[in-house]
Amino acid sequence: MRTSPTAILSVLLLTTFCVSPIVRGQTMPPNHPFGAFQRLMHERLQSASRGAPALSDPAFDVYVSPQLIGQAFASADAALLTDVALQLAEGERVLLRSRNGITAAQASQLALKAASDKHDKGALDRLTRHAERQGDKNLATQIATAQKLAATSRDTTWRMMIPIEEVDIDEFQRVRYCVQKIDQAKLTSDSRCLKALEDDVKGCVPDRFKEDLQKMIAEARSTMPEKEEINEELVTFLTRLVASSRPDGGGYDDGPANTPQNVSGAY
Repeated sequence: MRTSPTAILSVLLLTTFCVSPIVRGQTMPPNHPFGAFQRLMHERLQSASRGAPALSDPAFDVYVSPQLIGQAFASADAALLTDVALQLAEGERVLLRSRNGITAAQASQLALKAASDKHDKGALDRLTRHAERQGDKNLATQIATAQKLAATSRDTTWRMMIPIEEVDIDEFQRVRYCVQKIDQAKLTSDSRCLKALEDDVKGCVPDRFKEDLQKMIAEARSTMPEKEEINEELVTFLTRLVASSRPDGGGYDDGPANTPQNVSGAY
């Protein structure tokens, strides 16, 4: 059987990991297509001092593993991020302290941003119950605002649809990698990441996709508060988690998980 010419790929496929190729102590490949972005990641990882929090926190790993935290951030999955936030909150309740590297409150904010962006009403409902149980009025107010928007407006998540006969695997992987990093940047209001990706799109993405990716970057930037400071410590910790998820350091193409795998259309 062969795929119909009308078959379409969705760039926004969910995968287990989205991996940065830079791991601590490893230099950046000189010919890496996303040079500006990888230089930023390299700078952040190198700036992590010896006193940086360990990725593993054995007492908390019982509640949520570092791999799951990294997976949730890498995929920008609202439901998974909500799982992480609730598990961290339970760990804090029992252990009477926060986890190394990320707190339940920080994870709740990541989950809220992802749920708001994707209009994930299920995740928002769970976060509401969490805020009520914690007595967190500020979080409850933020969630209520997000729920009102979700109820009155449609999901505006950008979907880039690529005709399968017009793209090769390398192009698909480059575009998808850029989309994933934009989604991650929105979670942490990482304007530096968006600037690096904006520079990279000019030279490492096929011309026919540049306008759409530039639009996604501009839309992501418009959602970020102008005066919000980047939490470099949190961003660096999450970057380390993602980078450590594969022992070989990964690559911009993320291996087999990043190949076209969700094809619709006639057969």
